Amino acid sequence: SVSQSRYYSGYTGKITKWQSATTSDFSGTVTDIANTTTSYTATNLSTTTYYRAVVTSGVCSSSNSGTATITVNQSIISNTITKPAVDSFNTSGNPTNVVGSTPTGGNATSYTYQWQSSEISETTGFTDITGANSKDYDPGTLTETTWFRRVVTSGVCAQNISNAIRIKITAIYHRPHGAIVTGK
Repeated sequence: SVSQSRYYSGYTGKITKWQSATTSDFSGTVTDIANTTTSYTATNLSTTTYYRAVVTSGVCSSSNSGTATITVNQSIISNTITKPAVDSFNTSGNPTNVVGSTPTGGNATSYTYQWQSSEISETTGFTDITGANSKDYDPGTLTETTWFRRVVTSGVCAQNISNAIRIKITAIYHRPHGAIVTGK
């Protein structure tokens, strides 16, 4: 939830109330707020909300101040990635793209992507992949089992980390006398 204060100054007359709405033109539901001071502190907001003061001066009809906006960005969600159809190779392999979903939330207009990889596990050892900041990722040719995940940011929201997927590389070891042993 969000809490933020709004102030109004430079008017002639008396503030008779504040109003809030979830549409910038106050065309939808308008809520009257019983506050006659020059400031109003909004609390526990879960959606972008617009505020204005209503001012009356003498016998004149009331007028509205300019609109103040408190923007609430939702948490980033729907950040998932899908492994390629072929995700296991012997010795080395060049898988097709790791596909990322289109996230929602944040400022709902732009998202920043950063792909990460780890050769340790699906939960540790992740580092940023230089230049990998598109919605999807082409891992190129791999020679080690590698996990991938995607970090998404948008607006002022905290980053959101996707699930991790593994592309497995199985090493083939040759023993003397022609025996083949696989591992990892």
